[in-house]
Amino acid sequence: MRRPTLLIRTSVALIFLTLLGTSSVLSQGLDLPSVFLEELTWTEVRDAIDQGTTTIIIPTAGTEQNGPHMVLGKHKFIVNYASAMIARELGNALIAPVVTYVPEGDVNNPTRGHLSKAGTITFPEEFYIKLLEYAARSLAVHGFNDIVMIGDSGGNQRGMEQVAQMLNEEWAAEPVRVHFVGDYYSNNGFRSWLE
Repeated sequence: MRRPTLLIRTSVALIFLTLLGTSSVLSQGLDLPSVFLEELTWTEVRDAIDQGTTTIIIPTAGTEQNGPHMVLGKHKFIVNYASAMIARELGNALIAPVVTYVPEGDVNNPTRGHLSKAGTITFPEEFYIKLLEYAARSLAVHGFNDIVMIGDSGGNQRGMEQVAQMLNEEWAAEPVRVHFVGDYYSNNGFRSWLE
């Protein structure tokens, strides 16, 4: 009997998070209509950077199956909501569009892992790394000094860590840092809550 209750609780929580995560939010200390980069004009972003909003969160989330009861975009909805909470708490942060194309398996061997289920989308690791690298480079060009990478799916952790390490080595003499926050996914307490 415990399983249906957990399923109901999880479903209700995800619906709630989805509804809250899609609403507009105000950044602390700035007169911005949203903390989501894609909801702002380029002049609003420029002005926010000029006023000290120099942190940007690059969230990642797989488009993958999570069982027959769950939508494929579960990770996106969760990381979008969590990123908004983090950005509001920091007060000087914006959020880049969620990267939803992440490594989920091998198209040449789709019978293993998430890719064996309809709707799962995979992206080769080397291209995923390049995507993250050039997203970070693009954001740094415009004045973001702290680029934070968080991911709500297991398959995308290694790529974020590699990009952060590579760019931090390259930019050692620059004021720009890339922060991979692996604890967001691995130490968030969700697994123990499920048990």
